Amino acid sequence: MQIVYNIEELLEFNRDFPRDLVVLREKTAPSSEQLRGYALRIGGIVEAHGFGEIRSIRYDPRVTNSTALSLGPLPFHTDGSFLQHPPRRFMLSCISDDGGGGGSNIFYPLDELLTILPQWAEESFRTADFLFPQTYDGDLAISWIGPILSTGVDGCSRIRWRSDHLFRPAVVNACGTRAAEAVTWLHEHLLTAQPITYLSHPGDTILVPNESILHGRTALTAQSQRLVLRVWVG
Repeated sequence: MQIVYNIEELLEFNRDFPRDLVVLREKTAPSSEQLRGYALRIGGIVEAHGFGEIRSIRYDPRVTNSTALSLGPLPFHTDGSFLQHPPRRFMLSCISDDGGGGGSNIFYPLDELLTILPQWAEESFRTADFLFPQTYDGDLAISWIGPILSTGVDGCSRIRWRSDHLFRPAVVNACGTRAAEAVTWLHEHLLTAQPITYLSHPGDTILVPNESILHGRTALTAQSQRLVLRVWVG
């Protein structure tokens, strides 16, 4: 993880190392308009379905069907797994921190996962078809069916993933592989995987390569004040 101190340094690092994490550390948190400007300079904005260009993420006790808005830990995942083309990158900008030491960002590089992923599981993830819906109420209007692992035009592997107490990828067509077993293997592995951990403070904006690094966060404290802004970057 690289730390830089202005947007020019961030742009340069992202050009040279597009699959790596970089933190832009500023004295004060950027406004929504400044964050939008950063995203446009990096590669454009991908509007998130139902949330607009910039989403505010903070604990909301009224919401019971979202791990992101709960106090509990947010397991490793990628954003927009239900889209045919998930965002290549996203930015997380810390407006206020937890206040009690909770809510650390956690990251797990795909390249590290591939070094230990069993061959049969990798074959399953590249061959079988899995269902990734946006919502979990049976409405499949916005959903995607296909493999978990793919290869981009740059020859590098990409991943889409979401598995928690609300959802686990359903096998649509195993294509002769051990697809369901592979989902269970990865779900259980990620529960104990040692992450890259970073506790953000106001003024920190993290640029995350969404298809090459799984991300999540640790649990929040009871009176958490953590507020982050997220924007998907094209």
